[in-house]
Order: sequence, then structure tokens, then C-alpha cells
Amino acid sequence: MESDLRRLVLMTCLALWALLWGWSFATFVGTEPGGEVSALGSDRMTTFLGWQMAAALPAFAAWVLGRDWPPDSGVRRLSRVPLRLALGLAAIMGGLVLWAKLAG
Repeated sequence: MESDLRRLVLMTCLALWALLWGWSFATFVGTEPGGEVSALGSDRMTTFLGWQMAAALPAFAAWVLGRDWPPDSGVRRLSRVPLRLALGLAAIMGGLVLWAKLAG
């Protein structure tokens, strides 16, 4: 019974992560530029990064919960996906910042 509860909590974390991850992109596309700081789209980026940080919490929780399953199990592999996507996005953002700094 304990593993069923852990699996339920893990799947809830993954569902919450998917919702927040998708919402971050939807708000990025749907946010209208406004105010003085919108010249560079910083209000869009701030909203996007805020939702990404919110999505990182259930992603980390899913990774922690998934460590208890055997290494080759599908549940453990699935629990790694959100954190890997978050790290990939952070690497892309860091690369863009570095490129902008070197180009300008």
C-alpha cells in the first residue's frame, strides 16, 4: 500500500509540473508588452521564469520520490524527465546570455 501512495504522490507531482510547465509557455506567448520595461520583453521573461521556478518545485519532488524505484524502471526514468528539461532550459538560457554578452 505504501508504494501505491508514493506512486500517487509522484504522479500528482508530475501532473502539477506538466501544468505549470505548459502554463509558463502559455503566459510567455499570451503576455502583452506594457509599461516602460517592455522594450526588451522583460515583463514576458519575468513571468515565464516565475512559472518555471514554480514548476521546478514539483519537478524536484518527483525526482526525489522517483529515486526509490529500481534504476531500470519506467517510473524512475519518468521521474527524471522534468528536472532534465529544467536543466536543459537553464543551459539554453545561460548560453543565450553568454552569446549576447560576447556579441555585444
